[in-house]
Amino acid sequence: MHSQWNSTSFGLALFAASLLVPLVSCEPRYHRGDRYRETAFRARCGNIIDRIEYDRSKIDDIEPGRHEKAKQWYIDDMRNAERDLDRCREGS
Repeated sequence: MHSQWNSTSFGLALFAASLLVPLVSCEPRYHRGDRYRETAFRARCGNIIDRIEYDRSKIDDIEPGRHEKAKQWYIDDMRNAERDLDRCREGS
């Protein structure tokens, strides 16, 4: 009842699946280093990242034409924070 075509296609599918399994199982191990670096970066520089996000939200909240001095202060502070983030990223 089994034809040679069915067993051949099953064998090919099994072979293809055996090649695919190592690729899938390697994926989490490949990204583990990236997650560790991101977590370490966030722990080291998180307060600066939060400062940039806060400044951006304040800039977005200020209506055009109003509180221009405050808006400029947040823009300048955000630039300074981005500079600080670059220094933190370099590890100094």
